[in-house]
Amino acid sequence: MKLYQLTNCPYCKNVRHTLETKGIEFETIEVPRSRPDRVELKELSGQEGVPVIVDGDKIMSDSERIISYLEEKY
Repeated sequence: MKLYQLTNCPYCKNVRHTLETKGIEFETIEVPRSRPDRVELKELSGQEGVPVIVDGDKIMSDSERIISYLEEKY
């Protein structure tokens, strides 16, 4: 699992907390602070906002949606 994030973003912190609490191994990818510089994230997810997770072939954004997904799957 990969988490595209900004370390100090409260939404990203919530997702990280859920991943850690559930013991899910994940890799963090720190995105640039400047939205226009988030080229890789935009190509991957179609947007510039974080957090975004990649779980196999599933790509998901929005912290609440991600947390719900993690709660259901894990």
